[in-house]
Amino acid sequence: MKSWVWGVVFLYWLAHGASFAIAQDTTQNNSTPSKTPVATMAVLDDAWLGKWKGTAKSLSPEQLNVTFDMEIEIKLLEDSKRYGWTTTFSGPQGNVVKAYELIPQAKANHFVIDEKNTILIDATLLGDTLSSHFTVHDQTIWCQYRLGIEQGEAYIEFDLYSASSSAVKTSGGRGSVPEVKSLVPSTRQTARLKKQK
Repeated sequence: MKSWVWGVVFLYWLAHGASFAIAQDTTQNNSTPSKTPVATMAVLDDAWLGKWKGTAKSLSPEQLNVTFDMEIEIKLLEDSKRYGWTTTFSGPQGNVVKAYELIPQAKANHFVIDEKNTILIDATLLGDTLSSHFTVHDQTIWCQYRLGIEQGEAYIEFDLYSASSSAVKTSGGRGSVPEVKSLVPSTRQTARLKKQK
């Protein structure tokens, strides 16, 4: 993908990127009809909270690589039911700031990112990794944030892959072989963000 094309894709993701929210999770346990089910709200461990900074890279198969500064601030909001999730990208054209909210749902480890512009994206906390998967225009996006610690220093490992949804390849589908649809990842954004003291 040419650099100017990726620039458009990257800026669009910044404008409409990883929002994680649906209106509300309505999953209930109906195994005991005589009792009202107790919802288990998703919880983000306090270790995620704080400011995280680092250098991000945008990589492509053509090696048209770009670096930029990235910062994430995660905080519990005043109502103690939602998290502020603000991401700042800094490059030659200036800063792009995206102030989202991470909303716990009534199901363990299920969150929603609310971009505050009607866009809502589901996310799941799987172990130490918060993951989301969505499609915007022609691009299918896989995004994850992994919380880790190395030599006593906390970090968040950020990874985002994109692929053109229109370039899907189909194979299999004969006899007992299932049909498989394959996408070719075209770009990767990655960063290791260190917790600020």
